[in-house]
Amino acid sequence: TVSFATDNQSSRYALGGVLIEFSAGTLYFVASDGRRLAVAQADIDQATDDATALVPSRAIEALSKWAKTAGVVQLDKTDSELVATVDQVVMRARLVDGRFPRWRDVEPEYTPTPSMVVAGSLLHACEMAAVCTSEASKGVVWTIGDDGLRMRGQSSEYGQSEAACELVQCGAECTVKIDPLFAEQWLRSVDPAETISVEAKDSDSAVVLRAGDCRTVIMPLAKD
Repeated sequence: TVSFATDNQSSRYALGGVLIEFSAGTLYFVASDGRRLAVAQADIDQATDDATALVPSRAIEALSKWAKTAGVVQLDKTDSELVATVDQVVMRARLVDGRFPRWRDVEPEYTPTPSMVVAGSLLHACEMAAVCTSEASKGVVWTIGDDGLRMRGQSSEYGQSEAACELVQCGAECTVKIDPLFAEQWLRSVDPAETISVEAKDSDSAVVLRAGDCRTVIMPLAKD
């Protein structure tokens, strides 16, 4: 599921929903709160017209749970609803009003050499580095180099914390500051034993984490 990346508190009501997009034989689930983007995709096994539907995040969470044990999931869209049939269960979700952002414009056009890391190791390092952050100083600095991926968090309230994890493969070297919660939420949706890629270019560019057909794009925070 990508619903963790929605924003139900935003004045832009569309950000509280998940975009379902049928395009060129691929089904996309997309969510964003304006500061990060989460995308999951799957191939469609039959011909279908291109279409989009903006659906409440709670409906997507329920559909995700049912789909884990289902052989086939059928999705149909009407003018006002998304109809999902999972085995003998039919779920109807009223579409969300509003226009979803042009999400493909958010994804970086550059493709830096990715670093490869085990998801569980990266999640543990994120959690450790975030221990000393606060709401006022919630960013964690990631430094990718030959000695691994090192993280540093600090705040005037709690002091400084550091963590590191080994890289399976070191890609482009760089330093960037991001909100650790955004990385943690996505990593919890991934198999901890899976090797994922980390694409990071510099301190002013987004960080992209990829695992199979799922990815997240996290915008950088301003330097101190």
